[in-house]
Amino acid sequence: AVSPVPTAAGTAAMLEKSFASTAPMPMPDTPYLQSGRLVPPGAGGSLGINKATLKRMDTVLEELKVNKKPIPTKRICDLYDSVRKDILTLLILQKVTAQKEGQLQTKCLRLAKIGGGNVNAILRMDEEAIMGITPAPPPPPPAPAPRAKPKAKPRSSSAGAKGSKSA
Repeated sequence: AVSPVPTAAGTAAMLEKSFASTAPMPMPDTPYLQSGRLVPPGAGGSLGINKATLKRMDTVLEELKVNKKPIPTKRICDLYDSVRKDILTLLILQKVTAQKEGQLQTKCLRLAKIGGGNVNAILRMDEEAIMGITPAPPPPPPAPAPRAKPKAKPRSSSAGAKGSKSA
């Protein structure tokens, strides 16, 4: 059973639903405060964001030195939501990448057992080789700089040069 790989668009849609579930809903003749948008997105259920991921998001926000409670203007709340969505997308895609790398190693081990090959040689192969993608050729070495010709030494007339005119 292969789980579907979340795409960036699918992850963004899921995060949009999660953030919308906790955002205040504007109603006619009923004002709402922008600070209501600073609430963390909904966790659990069909939304797919778990509490551990939300804690990791808070850790990343702290590492980036983002205030937990910024001044709640519309523009700041929009930027704050955007940063949180980007962080959650990054964390979700990192998790999926780690899962896929684990599946790749499992399949490599199975392949080595079936083929009776060297397990270490298969595990050392990079993804490009496994998937049949040829890596880009290395750049050609730089051409050597032209060497300056050594200056010819002046010939002395006492050496008795052949073919010289005598007076």
